[in-house]
Amino acid sequence: MNHEYIITIVLVGLLGSALGSFLNVVIYRLPRGESLAFPGSRCPLCGVPIRYRDNIPVLSYIVLGGRCRACRAPISKIYPLIEILTACMAVILFMLNDSWLNFTADLMLGLILLAVFFIDLRHMIIPDRLNIAGGVLAFVLSFRWGTYGILRGAAGAGVGLVFLGIMMLLGKVFFKRQGIGMGDMKLAAVIGLFVGPFWCFITFTHAVIIGGLWGTFQIISGKIKTGQEVPFGPFIALGGYSVLFFRHQILFIVDRYLAML
Repeated sequence: MNHEYIITIVLVGLLGSALGSFLNVVIYRLPRGESLAFPGSRCPLCGVPIRYRDNIPVLSYIVLGGRCRACRAPISKIYPLIEILTACMAVILFMLNDSWLNFTADLMLGLILLAVFFIDLRHMIIPDRLNIAGGVLAFVLSFRWGTYGILRGAAGAGVGLVFLGIMMLLGKVFFKRQGIGMGDMKLAAVIGLFVGPFWCFITFTHAVIIGGLWGTFQIISGKIKTGQEVPFGPFIALGGYSVLFFRHQILFIVDRYLAML
């Protein structure tokens, strides 16, 4: 591993942490319908604007001892956690991809999924502004493959909508309730635009499996009741990450399976 590659990895990690800092703003403000640009970052308790030196990803949290400089209120550990997660995600995706454009597309999807995970987990919504921004980004990035990229994205969006549409129908038939929200449906189209039909199908297959296993365990342990609503967005995010990080392993398993037919 040469010095230039190591320097690039470090810079990618720093970029990831900076994007994580912005993602914290998105996760906090978007479900509340607030502007992402104005006003600037400020303590949610005392309202004092956060200085630039106190807004350095992870480092500022450590220097401040996890407390606001003005009112000494504790700062949520979620903020540095997200910054660390995005830094690690950026580095891993960079190492897995063979081009800057593919890396950019995967990173953008990874950021959207992380926002979905925390927003839906806390508020049980997936904001339209997040889905719209994701759809626009996915459409623009699809041009890196020309006409094929556009058709691939459109087919992927179709697969995502059909998959969740079937889940919504099954929920109404067997459980007498919708189960799948419109935010989930829009997110399915966005993911399909990013990854295409095959990987979109894999994403939601994994999401259903993970969600089913988690729900079964929670019901058995008595933590939730049968029929209780739980957000599906976090499971979609985990399904998406399984594709982003384990594409080669999934393809290997599929190839081995097909070889046995």
